[in-house]
Amino acid sequence: LVGDTTPQLGGHLDAQTFNIDLGDSSGTASGRLKFGNADLQIYHNGTNSIIDNITGELRIQTDGAMRLMSTGLAITDENNSDTIINAQSDGAVSLYYDNTVRFATQNGGAAVTGGLNVSGDTKVPDNSKFIAGTGDDLQIYHSSSSNKSIIKETGAGSFDIQGNWVQILNEAGSENKAIFKDNGAVELYHD
Repeated sequence: LVGDTTPQLGGHLDAQTFNIDLGDSSGTASGRLKFGNADLQIYHNGTNSIIDNITGELRIQTDGAMRLMSTGLAITDENNSDTIINAQSDGAVSLYYDNTVRFATQNGGAAVTGGLNVSGDTKVPDNSKFIAGTGDDLQIYHSSSSNKSIIKETGAGSFDIQGNWVQILNEAGSENKAIFKDNGAVELYHD
């Protein structure tokens, strides 16, 4: 095999109890496992371990638990220039859009950079708050101890409700409690 530069197998290769050792890859001609006309290549370049899928999808299928034993996992584009997913051991998992982090797990939850478009209900349990403002100035929550839904301004500013026609209705939305009309009357209702 040493003198044969293109050895061919007539059957399966059985390494028995031995390893197949490949050195670091310095290019497409050395140190790589290649599959399907070289469409899938697995190699180490001296710094990183790389699974390079050139055509189609790269699918990792398993019927049980799968672990990647490392300090982290990065999924990048075909040129290794844009990060898609970065997962750190004992750290953040970050999802990217156009090489910019848009969603990242944190010690206390997750951070979203940019807008968050929700197509269904957003549920928050009792006593958890929607919070806005650098100093947590606006808080919206339901207090289970007092059985109250609360909108609170905690900063030094005012709490404004703006609209051309502002109504306060009963829970069913069928009876007026108060109406505030732009350039018009303020109406308060009883029953």
